[in-house]
Amino acid sequence: MMRTLALVMALGVSVPAMAQAQEPTTPPKIQAPDPDGRHHLLKGLAIGPGVDVIAPTSGKASVAVVPRLSIRFPSEGGWAPTVGFGWFNTGIDGTEFGRDERMGELQLRPVMVGARYSWLRGAYSFDVAATAGPSFSDFDLDGEIARSFFPGQEVTAEASTSLATKVQGGVWYDYSDRVAFRGTIGYFRCSPEITVTAGGQGRRFTQSANAIQFGASVVYRIF
Repeated sequence: MMRTLALVMALGVSVPAMAQAQEPTTPPKIQAPDPDGRHHLLKGLAIGPGVDVIAPTSGKASVAVVPRLSIRFPSEGGWAPTVGFGWFNTGIDGTEFGRDERMGELQLRPVMVGARYSWLRGAYSFDVAATAGPSFSDFDLDGEIARSFFPGQEVTAEASTSLATKVQGGVWYDYSDRVAFRGTIGYFRCSPEITVTAGGQGRRFTQSANAIQFGASVVYRIF
C-alpha cells in the first residue's frame, strides 16, 4: 500500500514538470525600427531658393544681386553655433586712377563662424547672429577698359585676404508644416587691399566692401 502511494505521488510531481519542460517558449519580441529615428539628425531639415541684395556703402562699388541655396535646420531656440559664407562679386570704379569707368570686379569669398541666438513666437522664429573670419578675395580687371588706363603697359591685379565680419537679424515664418519663408537684414564689413601692377610698378589701395545686405528665401521641409 505504501509503495503504491509513493508511486502515485512521484507520478503526480513528474508529469507537471515534464509538461512544463515541453511547453514551447515565446520568442523575444523584436523592436520594429522607428521610421522617424532613421533620420533623427535630419528631421526638420528644409531647403529652397533664396536671393540676396548687397548694397555696398562705398560709392566706388556696385550693387550685387546674388541667388542662394537656403538651408534651414530645426531649432528650439536659445544659443547655437553658426557659419556664414555670403560670397559675392562687386564692380569697382577706377577713381583711384582718375577714371569713373568700371575698372574691374572684386570677388569676396568670406568663410565665417560665430554664434546665433533665436527665439520662437508661434509661427515665427526670430534670430540674431554675429560671425567673423577670413575673406579670400581676388580682383579681375575688366579687359580692355581697365587696360586703357595704362596704354602700352602690361597690367595685372590682385586682392589680399582680409578680415570679414557680419551681424545679421532674421525671421522665419512657418506658412505650413512643410513650407517656410525667411527675411534677413545684415551689415557686412571687409576692406581688402587691391594691388594693380602696370609696367613693372605696383600701386596698392584699400577698397571698402562694406555693405548692407537684404535676403529673402522660401524653403520646403524634406524630412
